[in-house]
Amino acid sequence: MSWLYDDPMSSPLPSQGIEVASERGVLITWWYTVASIVVVLVISYGTVPAAILAQGDDFNALNISYLVVSGLVLAASLRYCWLLKPGLGSGLPAVRYTVMLLVPAAFAGPTDPFLLLPAWWAGCFVAALLPRRRFLALIAVAIFLVLVFLASAALAGIDLTQRAYLNFQGFLFYFWMMGVMVPAVLLGGLWWWRIVVQLNHNRKAFGELSVAKERLRYAADLHDIQGHHLQVIALKTELAERVMDRDPETAKQQIHEAQILARTALEDTRALVRGYRQVAFTTELKNAAEVFEAAAISASVQDHGVELNSDQGSLFGSVMREATTNILRHANAAQVGIELRADSESLWLSISNDGVEPTTSQPTRVRTAGTGLAALAERLESAGGALEFSQDGATFVVNARIPEAL
Repeated sequence: MSWLYDDPMSSPLPSQGIEVASERGVLITWWYTVASIVVVLVISYGTVPAAILAQGDDFNALNISYLVVSGLVLAASLRYCWLLKPGLGSGLPAVRYTVMLLVPAAFAGPTDPFLLLPAWWAGCFVAALLPRRRFLALIAVAIFLVLVFLASAALAGIDLTQRAYLNFQGFLFYFWMMGVMVPAVLLGGLWWWRIVVQLNHNRKAFGELSVAKERLRYAADLHDIQGHHLQVIALKTELAERVMDRDPETAKQQIHEAQILARTALEDTRALVRGYRQVAFTTELKNAAEVFEAAAISASVQDHGVELNSDQGSLFGSVMREATTNILRHANAAQVGIELRADSESLWLSISNDGVEPTTSQPTRVRTAGTGLAALAERLESAGGALEFSQDGATFVVNARIPEAL
């Protein structure tokens, strides 16, 4: 009985450890993503003072203003990196953060390729958070402005390679790095981050679905156990009440058997909670025969020498128990036929009974017949089998099929 005093919360469950490890992995992925963006951001902004120093001029007021603007935009951009966590297309954050990013960038020098960097980074940050349609529109506007910038420089006779103190090949490389690699690192990192977040969300949803399925399975098993035992207990106590006066010994025997069934139901429920309970077809068939005999129902059994393994017996045992419960509860049966047969690929269990109120003169296939059979149908389908029930006049038939290779 020491298990009664064990604290299940004293040590983490394996699933809890997996949950913690998964959340830690997601957090590490986010830090790796934002660190990659920050590194590229800082390196690219290092080109601004490098460009000013390359001019060989003193730090005049204009150069100092460029450095101040670049520093402000760098600080705003570093702050903005932490606002990218919702992922691509998640929408812009509070207006003050976007203004803090864009206003300093507007003062960048429009005639110097290096000093256009703040405006470029600001546009990339904003574009990454815009919805897809607005993102494409912003890209089109950015391409248009770049073309206007290049055309204006050409018409004004400005040699951008000299303004940037680069040769032509270096100038192309710079534009390749800033125009292609910077957006690629930013958008690619956020795209990968979004995939990780979606996978983590799907993992949680799968875990919740597994819990829900387990609860449904438990509810179905509990319905099978309690429904069957309670129905038989009601039958035996009713029989004991009828014969109490004329045959006290028989009444006493029926009450005693009802007590045994109540204890069995309690033990089965405890076993179900612990996960130890297994349904055996032979046991359920024997119980059904005893119940039918007590209810004055004639039952015939044909097994054709078919042998079942534990998994097959568990499924067919559940069908046998549920069918027996339904016969006692919903039919005024006098005859019950049980047949177990096999073909080349499948095993079949057929249970038929009379005493059902006719609904039509034509055979009718019933797709749902209470929560018990409906739940069993789902269990058999998940095992590669099927469960069908039909009514022909006053006769109700349950046909269960499972793979022979189960």
